[in-house]
Formats: sequence, structure tokens, C-alpha cells
Amino acid sequence: MDTDYRPNPHQVMAHRVRERRRAQRPALNQEEAAHLFGLSQSAYSRLENGETQSWKPSAIAGAAKLLGISEEDVLAGLSESHPMSEINMLRIRLEEIAAETSDIRNLFVELLQKPAPGMREFGALVQAVRMSRGYTLHDAAAMMGAEINSYTLDRIEQGNAEIRSYATRLASFLRIDEDTIFQYAEANGHDDHSRMIAEMQLLVNAWDGDLAIAQDALDASTRIIQEIKAKDKHDAQSPEVRRYGL
Repeated sequence: MDTDYRPNPHQVMAHRVRERRRAQRPALNQEEAAHLFGLSQSAYSRLENGETQSWKPSAIAGAAKLLGISEEDVLAGLSESHPMSEINMLRIRLEEIAAETSDIRNLFVELLQKPAPGMREFGALVQAVRMSRGYTLHDAAAMMGAEINSYTLDRIEQGNAEIRSYATRLASFLRIDEDTIFQYAEANGHDDHSRMIAEMQLLVNAWDGDLAIAQDALDASTRIIQEIKAKDKHDAQSPEVRRYGL
């Protein structure tokens, strides 16, 4: 994870405002949000884009209403030195890691669905044998055992699977020697496809690790902030503070 990632607190708060506005149901457009914040639409647009470094009291009040937090929490979030700024920065990074992980997963799925060189012919053979025996995908997969479900069998028939992983089951179904399947896969240069899938899986696992670490850090930091707030509230209610007006 990039530990040097440190967005400006005003940009972080602006991001929270923008995401909350977009998530409102019914939808809240920029003109309506500008009215809530006591700003012109152009001024609100600049604020939401993180270009405003000094928030007016009306904007702070509007952000508090939109986010469902106190004005003090908004001010704390805008402060460079307040711990809440670190929480918000971590939250934004966590959201970005989650989005990036989702995109990597999509790439992984696309790679799995990419036809492997020479495998279409083998897949067509499997499909022809299956259909000639009158089996559905589900029935044929059930015959092959737990390693191959109907989804996997469909990918095999489409030429989108690593057939060496299922050589024993496929050989039994096709009534051929499994060495024939290995030789066919080697001859058709399937190694590159398998290598790319393995590398993509490692990348997915790495992003999952970053996401778990960030979530743990966010949870721990949130607990610390809650403890600080509880202590501040307790101190404010103590007899000594009330007596001396501290």
C-alpha cells in the first residue's frame, strides 16, 4: 500500500460530501446541495471538487446536515492536526483500494474468459461427445466428479479453461488416455495463458491483503477516536471543569 498517500483534509471532506450527495434517495443535485450549503452553484461545485480551502459557516452547517454529523466533527475533519483527518484519509484510501481490487477481479474474470490458443478444438470435441451421448452440461459435470461443475465444463467446451487441471476426469469421460490431453495442451502452447492466470491471481491476493490491512487500521483508528471523544465528554462533565468553567 502507498503510505505516502496523504490527500488534503479539505479534499477528503469534499469527497465525503460528494459521495453522500450522490447516494441520497431521492437524488440530490448540485443546485439543491448548493442551497443547503448556502452557496452559489459554482461555489458549491468548487467546494465539492476540493478546490475550496476555507469553508464558510453555512457550508460547514450544510455538510453536517448532509453527512449526519456535528459541525464540530466537520471542523475536526477539515483540520490538518486533528486525528479525524487521519481517519478520513484512511477511509478514502480504503475506498480506492476496494475499487482497484474490484477492477483487478474484473480483469481476472476477463482473462479466464479469454480463449486459450488451440483449446477451442478440444472444447468442441468434448461438447460433441457430450451431446452425442445425450447429456446436459449438468449431467456430464456430475459424471466427472466434484472437480468439474457445469460452469467449469462450459468453459472447457468454449476453450476457456486450463484442461490439464482436469485431465484425469476428462480422459475418463472421453475414454482416452490422460497423457493424450497433456500432450495436446503442451503442443498448443497453453503455458502462457496459465502463467497469466496465475500472475493475475497473485495480484488479486496481494490487493486483498492491502484491503484487509487498511480495514484493520481504519477500525483501530476509529476506536481510538471514539475513546478520545468519550474521554473529552467525561472531562467536560467533571465537577472540577464545571466549578472553574474550564
